[in-house]
Amino acid sequence: MATITTRHGKTKTSYLVAIRKRGHKPVNKTFTRKSDAQRWARQVESAIERGEYGLISEAEKHTLTELIDHYLEIEQNPTARESVLEWWRDEIGHMKLSQITPSLLSECKTKLMNTSGVKRVEKRSTGTVNRYLAYLSILFTKAAKEYQWLDRNPVRNVSKLKEPPGRVRFLDNQERAALLSECKKDPMLYEFVVLALTSGARAGELLHLGWSDIDFKHGIAIVHDTKNGETRSIPICGEVAELLKQRRGIGLVFTSATGKTFEYSKAFTRALKAAGVEDFRFHDCRHSAASYMAQNGMTLLEIAHVLGHKSITMTQRYSHLCTETVTRAGDLLNKKLFES
Repeated sequence: MATITTRHGKTKTSYLVAIRKRGHKPVNKTFTRKSDAQRWARQVESAIERGEYGLISEAEKHTLTELIDHYLEIEQNPTARESVLEWWRDEIGHMKLSQITPSLLSECKTKLMNTSGVKRVEKRSTGTVNRYLAYLSILFTKAAKEYQWLDRNPVRNVSKLKEPPGRVRFLDNQERAALLSECKKDPMLYEFVVLALTSGARAGELLHLGWSDIDFKHGIAIVHDTKNGETRSIPICGEVAELLKQRRGIGLVFTSATGKTFEYSKAFTRALKAAGVEDFRFHDCRHSAASYMAQNGMTLLEIAHVLGHKSITMTQRYSHLCTETVTRAGDLLNKKLFES
């Protein structure tokens, strides 16, 4: 049973927690706030009953910075973005894992909402704030389940912000023709854009694509460096397959003449401007691919598989474009009701 003793000093008051459990070594700790003492006492008593007090002890040994360093050191393909983890390191990296509570993380969430990012002047979007919490949650889950540094993930008790409907911007036929015409002036940019439009792959996935990942015989490529950390196949077919076959080599598919990673951004921006295409980002090539799939009768489940969505929820934004699926369902229902 836990007892909390109030100690009145000359300048401040402290609270001593003493926990005595039969068959267990006594545990003591001092706090400056009574609420922290009560919370810790409940947490430790519960952990002792579950036989997991060792995890509480580990959480008091390690800081968040140590967790971040450990994660980046041992994970070969870290899912959490290092730039985001650096924000957490700067903000609360000095704190012990045991001190990081849902209420503290809620305060951090508010700060994220009201401050701008490194590269942008405007405040972070709700989606971006949710991603910051999601990446931190990855580390805490690892710490609890694999590293044995924690007994639970505090991020799970922090509410997510409601996000606006996902953006769906895709090229119409005229825009697509104009953009591809401009891209042809730079052969590698043309291949890069066509592959994005025909596969739905992200820019980062294409930049990490190796020649050894492409199976021209079966018309597919294996993408390893994905956003969700899982490998998936993307289609390599038609015109872009023929163009890639002509220059197949070793190493990465998209590199400059000097062997550096292909710098597509500025060239793509120039092509957009020359083609008169407005309000379009490279990531919208992925939305375009998904939209074309939806318009040509593929189901949301099939689209999710191609794009690598873990949840069909992400693919729902394209549901209004699945007109062929809707009309086919209507035909089947009419046949069942009136023609049987």
